[in-house]
Amino acid sequence: EALEGVIGRLSNPTFPAVTTGFRDLDLLLRGGLPVGAVSAVAGRPSMGREEFARYVAFSAARQGVGVIYFSLERSRHVIALHGLAEVLDVEPRWLSNPSNQTEALSLLDEF
Repeated sequence: EALEGVIGRLSNPTFPAVTTGFRDLDLLLRGGLPVGAVSAVAGRPSMGREEFARYVAFSAARQGVGVIYFSLERSRHVIALHGLAEVLDVEPRWLSNPSNQTEALSLLDEF
């Protein structure tokens, strides 16, 4: 009941929303997360919190919404690597290989 109340307040149709990239979650939230809201992801260890949060953040950024993303577990280097991989549409592991870094720079030239 309490969760339904929170979801109801967050999904007030008078507020513009940004989709999360997850269709069912967007339906539950009646359109997505409210623009300008602070959202935190909580859960048990190794349940995919960080990957979920990163996916939603990148989804919002692709929609032109400003996003601030930080992690208490990952370094800024790793977060930047994941962001660059998202822009280049490659796996972050691919960028970690020094032999691929020159190719990554040529991909960046396309932007």
